[in-house]
Amino acid sequence: MLTLRILVEFVTIILALAGAYFIASTIGRRIDDDMLRAKAFLNKSFMKEHWVLLLLACFFFLVYATIKFYEIFGLPLDKNITDLIDQVIVLGILACSIMSQYNLSKLINK
Repeated sequence: MLTLRILVEFVTIILALAGAYFIASTIGRRIDDDMLRAKAFLNKSFMKEHWVLLLLACFFFLVYATIKFYEIFGLPLDKNITDLIDQVIVLGILACSIMSQYNLSKLINK
């Protein structure tokens, strides 16, 4: 169990660094707002992927809220398992965010 936690934390750190890179690489760019809107509107795969990633992130939030709901009402849940699930949920939400940033970065650099 400990090695799985270490792996999840390591992947979380890598994804956080990747997200910081994507944000930093687009901050300095001069982006024409109208051109960016046109690119996003005309690129159907960008819009579809963006909505799928939002849906997945909402699903992770739903799982998190359900676990917390069970904990509030005192239902028996193993603490080690819920801690691991919490870490996986954070990793999943972070992965959705990073993929969204990556897609936006690709769209800007096109």
